[in-house]
Amino acid sequence: SWMSPQAPAWPWLGAVGLTLRATVITAVGGLMLAATLSSLDYMMQVSQFRGVKLTHLLPLVLVFGVLLARAMAATLAPAPGTGWPRLRAGLSVAGEAVIKYWQAFAIVIALGVVAFMVLRSGNESAVEVPGWERSLRALLDQLLVVRPRTKEFMLGYPALFVGLMLLLQRRPRVTWLLLAAGAIGQVSVLNTFCHLHTPLWASLLRVFNGLWLGLVVGVVWWGLRAVGERLLQAVWWSPER
Repeated sequence: SWMSPQAPAWPWLGAVGLTLRATVITAVGGLMLAATLSSLDYMMQVSQFRGVKLTHLLPLVLVFGVLLARAMAATLAPAPGTGWPRLRAGLSVAGEAVIKYWQAFAIVIALGVVAFMVLRSGNESAVEVPGWERSLRALLDQLLVVRPRTKEFMLGYPALFVGLMLLLQRRPRVTWLLLAAGAIGQVSVLNTFCHLHTPLWASLLRVFNGLWLGLVVGVVWWGLRAVGERLLQAVWWSPER
């Protein structure tokens, strides 16, 4: 509903603006969540916030379901309207669709990525951080004072930026997958404010650093996508073949 009938002349500006808007909304929600946990019991660790895993998983499930329903509803003719009737029609189509082998493989990979992310969440991670990531964290701590979370600037923001770019260019074929992956960054932003013993200024700076660095990586993603697409067109989609 926020897009015009024609693709904008400057899609990158729209993608940056929408990414910024989404992050601000998530950060406001994170501040509200932190405010509800700022009682003496939580600060003294008498009570602990036990919804860390849920805050990682539930938003991803909801975002994935909504985006999948919208993508499936777009294949129907006539269009099933807007709002809940459109989502319900899309979910009905998705539930009746035949899953192909590559789709099943993609689902297994996606579930593995989500499970890995959930295992790494929280103060005590069940997965050991690799050496290269520890070195990267140390470098970012030195350069940026407060390092951003790796999954934000390496995956969440770039996927969100590229997905919005494709959406604004009216190329929605795989957009819903990218936007679902982009939700990982927003979930991480929300989780940042659940660390009650981190000063508020440090949490805000962490979110800011993740945002601008993620957009830079997103530009790199976009450039690699363009190069890869041209190579595929030359090798596989050439009209001479």
